[in-house]
Amino acid sequence: MCIRDRVSTQSTGNWNMRQTVLLFSLVLSFSLVSSHSWVACTDYRGARGITGDNYNEADCFGFARNWETFNGGGFGVDRGYNYLPGGGAPCNPAAPRTTPFEAAYSDQYPMATYVPGRQVCLAWPSKNHVAASCTNAYIPDNGVKLLISGVNPSQDPTQAEFDNNVLVDWGANPFGEIAFKGYQNCSAFCDNMDKSLCSQCFIVPNLQDGIYTVQWWWEFNEGSIYTNCFEIRVGGGTTPIGSTPTDSSGSTPTDSSGSAPTDSSGAAPTNSSGTTPTGSSGTSNPTSPPSTLPPVPLSLDAIQPSLLPIEITTSGEFVVKVTYNAAGPRVLVVDLLDTPTYAWYGKGQINVTTGENTAEMTVMIYKPPPMGTNYILKGWLVSEADFNKADPWAYQLSAFEVPVEVGTEVVYPDNNVVPGNNDSEGKGLSGGAIFGIILLVLLIVIVIALILVYQFKRDAFNSLFGPKKAVITHSDDTDYKLMSNK
Repeated sequence: MCIRDRVSTQSTGNWNMRQTVLLFSLVLSFSLVSSHSWVACTDYRGARGITGDNYNEADCFGFARNWETFNGGGFGVDRGYNYLPGGGAPCNPAAPRTTPFEAAYSDQYPMATYVPGRQVCLAWPSKNHVAASCTNAYIPDNGVKLLISGVNPSQDPTQAEFDNNVLVDWGANPFGEIAFKGYQNCSAFCDNMDKSLCSQCFIVPNLQDGIYTVQWWWEFNEGSIYTNCFEIRVGGGTTPIGSTPTDSSGSTPTDSSGSAPTDSSGAAPTNSSGTTPTGSSGTSNPTSPPSTLPPVPLSLDAIQPSLLPIEITTSGEFVVKVTYNAAGPRVLVVDLLDTPTYAWYGKGQINVTTGENTAEMTVMIYKPPPMGTNYILKGWLVSEADFNKADPWAYQLSAFEVPVEVGTEVVYPDNNVVPGNNDSEGKGLSGGAIFGIILLVLLIVIVIALILVYQFKRDAFNSLFGPKKAVITHSDDTDYKLMSNK
């Protein structure tokens, strides 16, 4: 065989080897990203940072339908609960709606209770679908959100009815970026790519008390949509989670108006077409959240917003309150960020000690944000040791994100006013205004002192070195001589 033939044969062999490796990689990649997932907890109160946190079922206070049937083998274990509607029923027929609805829940796996104004977090397993250093930046995610029925529905909504009632839209992780957003907000993913904890949170809007059916909706590749349905009870009362709410007569309350949920401003939320979603009768009935919210137990190193503004200004400062349960010395931080770029505009932080308490801190606006609604207040907790590292947010133990509007005044829910913030009657002075007044007073004092010093020095100089006035003395003799010479 000539040299050229040997080279050709060797090149062909190497090309076939590269083909084999590439084909194997593609098969492996396909096996990793063949999509499926499901919502595992509808009210998760455990720690949920970017690194180091694992799902703990003891921190779950609400589950999806018929979870008792499908919860086997631990978090993220495939039991057939994932559901791809493909144009069919919006809720998994394997976990159907029951009559009565509470038959789909139990004391061990209860239905969640949501309170307007409270933050609620949901959890799901990663199932390998996260862009990270241990996978690659090109894992698709086309969005995850919650859709909701009208109050006290008698049957599951159609998908079109669900689509017209968006409870919260968490968006998607940008394709080609390792950002841990949307569905891919997953803690410790590279420690367990199949079963790591993924979660998102939101503030419950002003929903009328009653029962709602909610759909967890996730789109992996475009058109590849997965859903799960679950019921929630809305209200701040003491009705047990496992029982049906009743009125004073002992019968189950109903709502003839079929009213729709409302957002935090009291107005009904809008869908993608800009219209207001409605219940079965096409009407809405906004209600107000209770002024005092019942306490929610916090797990270790979890945080919960206690009082945040719904509107802030483009400069100055405002006060926030955050409840925490620290397992040790921690730093509690609240950042003002925009979405979706997460550009930074302001910050407040406070050191907290072990135990559960509520911290009050001042958030300073360091870079004036343009007016708009595309902003969030992100609270996060980190250990004191990790806070001093280069990227402390990468070590956060828990976090929350709450939308806030940048406008013309600082406004709190229910018109609450926190000392140190401006309100419409008798506006207080911000830290910047007080500093300006102090500086002005100091300048005035300095000017007055300089004038006095100048006046004193001028008089002293003149007394020592200035021209002397002639002093004429008279005597009888002199006067006589002057007179005799005339």
